[in-house]
Amino acid sequence: MDYRLTQHAQDVLQKRQIALAWVEKAFYQPEWTQDDAIDPDLEHRMARFPEFGDRLLRVIVNIKTVHQLL
Repeated sequence: MDYRLTQHAQDVLQKRQIALAWVEKAFYQPEWTQDDAIDPDLEHRMARFPEFGDRLLRVIVNIKTVHQLL
């Protein structure tokens, strides 16, 4: 695991019953990415999941922190 989830992210995953495997797919193999409109250190990584009603999962990544971990 080359990332750390914030407490907020952990709480949301549990509350919304989002599988960690889905987070990892969006993190490592996003369908597309988008720079954050406000913070240049943040990147939005997104993927759709048919098994989740074809819903979109957006994972927000601090790219400065990720590069330190990888």
